[in-house]
Amino acid sequence: MTKSDPYAGLKSLFQALCQRVGGLDAAAACTRVRRAQLGNYGNLNMPEIFAPVDVVLELQAITKDPIVTAEMARLQGYALVPVEAVAEGELAALLAKVGAESGAVFQEFAQALGNDGQVDSAERTAIARKLSDLLRVTHAALGYCHPRPAPVPAGDRGAA
Repeated sequence: MTKSDPYAGLKSLFQALCQRVGGLDAAAACTRVRRAQLGNYGNLNMPEIFAPVDVVLELQAITKDPIVTAEMARLQGYALVPVEAVAEGELAALLAKVGAESGAVFQEFAQALGNDGQVDSAERTAIARKLSDLLRVTHAALGYCHPRPAPVPAGDRGAA
């Protein structure tokens, strides 16, 4: 397994995740897995052994940073976007922002086409910024429609 191998990257991120929790001993204390096995999951010389998803999920819940999951999504061509909790009654305001941001995307696109009938690199960048703004408010509205699930409890499921 080379360091440029995407699976090596996942192992390295798992090592980093354990460090963020406080090291292998701390990670072992809050998962079902013993210290030595956690070390194996991050060991580049053990390419056939990876952390189980429940262990990754528990550690990421503690750090509140899904670094392993985000990398897995990236390797598959996806991006994780957090869904924030939204207070009751904020949906109308959020949907108004979605409409306004959507209009801003089309306005930017129309302006780009109006210049010379083409969309150049700088105009694509400007459109991308507007699309990012639209995604931000759209995901905020989704936070209202899809409330966050309860946090994953740290495991008392026995040792592996």
